[in-house]
Amino acid sequence: MVPVAVIFVGTCVGTMASTINPFAIIIASNAAGISWTGGLPGRVIMWALATGLSIAYILRYARKVQLDPKRSLATGQSHVPAAEPDAVKSKPGLTPKMRLLLSVFALTFAVMIFGVLRLDWWFPEMTTLFFAATLVVEIIDRPGEKFSLRRSSPGHRIFLALD
Repeated sequence: MVPVAVIFVGTCVGTMASTINPFAIIIASNAAGISWTGGLPGRVIMWALATGLSIAYILRYARKVQLDPKRSLATGQSHVPAAEPDAVKSKPGLTPKMRLLLSVFALTFAVMIFGVLRLDWWFPEMTTLFFAATLVVEIIDRPGEKFSLRRSSPGHRIFLALD
């Protein structure tokens, strides 16, 4: 349960405080006609407090379960055992292709945030950016036409007359 708590509580705390979330804060602030930095100090304080409390709670729970596994919330639940250490060590690192794909992903979000903040972008521009990024990823990854079309969203399928 500790890994689940780390992931779930971490995402909840980050979303709750929304210090720089472009969807929850920047776009909503632009729509309301106010600056996205309004309330930022309060959100940063909320994030710091919630993060500290979450870490303390998860560590307390982990220690409690480590001392007495029967106190786990998952006691009695069937689970898949963790991977063997040798299996984890044999996993390959990031390939140059993976690094390039991650760079395209990161650059796409950086461009989107810049566009929303400085160029007054809204949904049409962001949609175009993500569509273009999808094409770039397809060109780099080359998954094949059948794979790409099978994974296409319903909107793309209608647009491309695939149904």
